[in-house]
Amino acid sequence: ERALSEISMAIRERALEKGLSPAAVEVFAGEVGVIGFELMDFVIIDSAGINSPEVYEIRRRDWERLRAERPASDWREKWSGSPAWSREVIEKYQPEFIASDLDYLHLRTLLRDPGFNAVYQPVRGPWTYLDPETGTRQIILLERKRGAAELLP
Repeated sequence: ERALSEISMAIRERALEKGLSPAAVEVFAGEVGVIGFELMDFVIIDSAGINSPEVYEIRRRDWERLRAERPASDWREKWSGSPAWSREVIEKYQPEFIASDLDYLHLRTLLRDPGFNAVYQPVRGPWTYLDPETGTRQIILLERKRGAAELLP
C-alpha cells in the first residue's frame, strides 16, 4: 500500500508538472484500490473491468481464447491472461500513466517491445514487495513520453 501511495503522489506531481488537469489524465492501474482512492479526480482505467466495462469485455475475450487454446492451464494463467489484452487496453485508451505489478499487466513483456518503449518510459520503481502466495513481485510506474505517437499494434 505504501508503494501504491507513492505511485499516486508521483502521478499527481507529474501531471501537474505537465500542466494537465487531473480530470483529463487517464491512468491504467493494475491495482486500483489505493490509486483509485488517492486519485479520485483522475480518470482511472480499472484493469479488472469493474469500473471499466470495455476493459472487462477485452479481458473476457482473452479469457475465452485462453480457455479454448489451453483448457488445462491453471486459474492464475487465465486470470492474468495474455499480453494481448493489456496491450489492447493501452492501444485503446493511450493512458498518460500505467501503474502496476510488472507481471499482472504484462509490463515485463511489453517493456521488451521497441514500439512500446517508443511511447512509454519508466518514471519510478520498480518497488519490490513480497506476495505470500507468489513470492517477490515488482510494481512500476510508466509515463507516456511527451510528443509520442500513438502506440501501434
